[in-house]
Amino acid sequence: MKLFRRIVFATDFSRGARPAMERAFALARGTGAELVVVHVLPPVSPLPGNGAVLPRLYNEIEAAIRKSGEKSMQKLLALARRQHIRAVGRLLGGLPVEAINRAARRARADLVVTGTHGRQGIRRILLGSVAAGIVAGAPCPVLTVRSGAR
Repeated sequence: MKLFRRIVFATDFSRGARPAMERAFALARGTGAELVVVHVLPPVSPLPGNGAVLPRLYNEIEAAIRKSGEKSMQKLLALARRQHIRAVGRLLGGLPVEAINRAARRARADLVVTGTHGRQGIRRILLGSVAAGIVAGAPCPVLTVRSGAR
């Protein structure tokens, strides 16, 4: 029996996510698990101004965000495949914690790997913690990997 069949790696594509990516890659490679890379696209904020221009501008911004996410995802998947890791990517919408935990359930993940900034005190209260939310609601074990950023 395999230790892991499917690992979900949640990323924001930042430099701080690199240690978590390296750990997810090592686990997938070492166990032969499929790696499901998930990224939650940031929402487009409503824009003030002329109503006739807004929908088009909103759609252009949303398309640019999606295109950037797709480009980053393709780079990460290519890197995984060069390391002989079976990997698929999913761009998600919605609130990060809910979207990531839903993706883990749908993928029937055995493990979720995500980075954490290790914020404490008032910074954590003000900025929240996606990693803590994933740990609290995931359908499987979660490995958090500290980014080293403060």
